[in-house]
Amino acid sequence: MRRTLALLLLLLPTVAAGCQCGKGFTAADKAAIRARGEAWTAAANARDHAAVAAIYTEDAALLPPNFAAVRGREGVREFMAGLPPFSEMKLVPVEIAGSGAMAYVWGDYSMTIRVSEGAPPFKDRGKYIEVWTRGKDGTWSIHRDIFNSDLPAPGP
Repeated sequence: MRRTLALLLLLLPTVAAGCQCGKGFTAADKAAIRARGEAWTAAANARDHAAVAAIYTEDAALLPPNFAAVRGREGVREFMAGLPPFSEMKLVPVEIAGSGAMAYVWGDYSMTIRVSEGAPPFKDRGKYIEVWTRGKDGTWSIHRDIFNSDLPAPGP
């Protein structure tokens, strides 16, 4: 019994080192997330709210500034549809990293917003963090998303 236990303890590091417990995060995963992010940007600029929402998981959470948390893919679609018209949306990922079936992206954004008809548009810029998960089919989707502006809050 002691010999068996000693042998198992000696072999454990070797077995653990060879274990491929789940798929690792690869350059292909990073490229897939970057491509999905570019698809998000194209859909957002086209005001295709359904296509934007389709990039999120069913149980996603969007955490916009000055709003309550937006829950679920349908909630994301409704939130996007309720935003004032914007254009020139640009996302610049600074870092994409992950482990297994989970990854994150943090980066910078910029866009032009028209708050109301007749009002001059203004440019906003800020930062974002997204948590992505890989689905059973291998597709990466946004699970959590938070962003905020670098500009000061407007005065009263």
